[in-house]
Amino acid sequence: CLHIVFSSAISSWRVQCRREHPARLDFVSLNRDAVRSGLVTSKELSQYRALRGGATRKTRISEPSDGGTARNPQAAPDITFGVTNRAPSPLAELLSYEYAHKWFSEQLSRNQSGGNKKQMKPGHIPETRTSLLRRSRTLPAPPKPLRLPQVAQVAAALDTFRDPKARR
Repeated sequence: CLHIVFSSAISSWRVQCRREHPARLDFVSLNRDAVRSGLVTSKELSQYRALRGGATRKTRISEPSDGGTARNPQAAPDITFGVTNRAPSPLAELLSYEYAHKWFSEQLSRNQSGGNKKQMKPGHIPETRTSLLRRSRTLPAPPKPLRLPQVAQVAAALDTFRDPKARR
């Protein structure tokens, strides 16, 4: 008797089936294919997406159901389409101070090769700018530009002072 009541109670329950969400369009791949085919303006891209709207994701994105969270959220990609990433820094070389040792050895070799410069003798006074200018010969003065006597002393064309005292 209990089995009959139990089975009838279970069979009368109304269970909501999960809705099947259509797979989302993969706009990244649509835009990439559009750019590869030579389309660049937003109008051309939207027309391409309208024509090729059937392109969907290969993997289905799990969507949150009834206020829940997605089970496997996709991580945001760390790349930008068309921009290549910088080569990663060699971490082992950074940690082993290889670059510091290389720089230090270059500095030592530079100092050793730079030791061939003339060394100052004790008691020798170095040349200064004044002593160099004193020993150098002076350049001849450039000739003055030719001035015609007619334009050497031309009277003023305007008299803007109110009285001769203000002119002084």
